Amino acid sequence: MNYDEVINYYSARVSELSAKYESKTFEEIHGDWLGLLPAPPASVLDIGSGTGRDAAALALRGYDVVAVEPADSMIAASKQLHSDKTINWLQDRLPDLKKTMHLGSAFDVILLSAVWMHVAPNDHVGSATRTTRSTR
Repeated sequence: MNYDEVINYYSARVSELSAKYESKTFEEIHGDWLGLLPAPPASVLDIGSGTGRDAAALALRGYDVVAVEPADSMIAASKQLHSDKTINWLQDRLPDLKKTMHLGSAFDVILLSAVWMHVAPNDHVGSATRTTRSTR
């Protein structure tokens, strides 16, 4: 899998994808499992945060959120759409998450909404191992 091609796809369609992603609420997309979230203040790692819809909704609920997105243009759109200062925006990417791992943080929740399908199957084990090392 060519990860640069995937990132370029999203970068080239920021406006189109922003409208699509923001047309649904966090609750509409994730309502089935919201009751499983730990009580705030807990830390959340949102990998592949896209437009920041989910990160912003979680931050508004009192969570400490690190929103990881590989496409710089998507991060720029996210910051405009969701200017909540409690979100730590980070440009990083699977399968390595080098910058995320460098934070040395632990997370109570890791969200990968519509992301895992972009990780090559042979990279799944390494990505999962690195990600779970970031949890408490």
